Amino acid sequence: MMNKIKMLFFSVMAQLMSAVITPNPNVWIFSSTQNVHFDYNSRYLFEYLLNKHSEKQIYFVINDSNLRANLTSKYGPHFINTQSISGIITALRGGVWITSAGLPIYLLFGSSRRILVNLWHGVPLKKIVLKENNLNSIRRVFTKLVFSRKYTWVVTTSSKLIRIYADSFGVDASKIKVLGQPRNDVLFQYKQRTLASAFNGEQFDSMTKILYAPTYRDWKETILFPFSDFDLGRLEAFLTKNNAVIFIRFHLADCKI
Repeated sequence: MMNKIKMLFFSVMAQLMSAVITPNPNVWIFSSTQNVHFDYNSRYLFEYLLNKHSEKQIYFVINDSNLRANLTSKYGPHFINTQSISGIITALRGGVWITSAGLPIYLLFGSSRRILVNLWHGVPLKKIVLKENNLNSIRRVFTKLVFSRKYTWVVTTSSKLIRIYADSFGVDASKIKVLGQPRNDVLFQYKQRTLASAFNGEQFDSMTKILYAPTYRDWKETILFPFSDFDLGRLEAFLTKNNAVIFIRFHLADCKI
């Protein structure tokens, strides 16, 4: 409850301050999950721009003090706290906001002079945002007011997803841009590590590799292998017989087997 009150307080402060702060097109502000994670597409585009476009003033919103300190020691003074007056001022000066989840600051009224880009963080194998079945009317109105009407562009990876993204984010199809995902693009810049080096020397090169990455659902807990007849012993026997291995990639949310 205290976190929500704190967020509301700083949102009100930011809304008032936004009336007198003019966005600067050379100040770029990044954000991601709950403004306390350095992840998703925001992270990789942020890293790219730091290396390639030093003429820009680039910042990433991290409202976790320990993580912010660690990142500052690695990347330099490019991290701000939007639960502080100085951080709010810096964010509001941003002429470009780039996010993968959420916003640097939640404003009811934003500046028409600010570009807001949503890189998103996945592929809609399930219904997302405004298309979610369990989205209540309050959250629906909030999403349209605070997010949908402010987006300049939303990025997707395929023309086949344009209509789905437009409906999900509540924007015109012309605002959906088909581009790559920075976190995928970055893989082509480096030599791939072998699986052995990534998993403490274990050898997987000759094995059939299966990725199991269950999607996250807001309305219920994620359970791995959610089958009534699931038998771990049978699965292990199948993998052994077929010389296969399963890699399980968890979502940020808690999961259980």
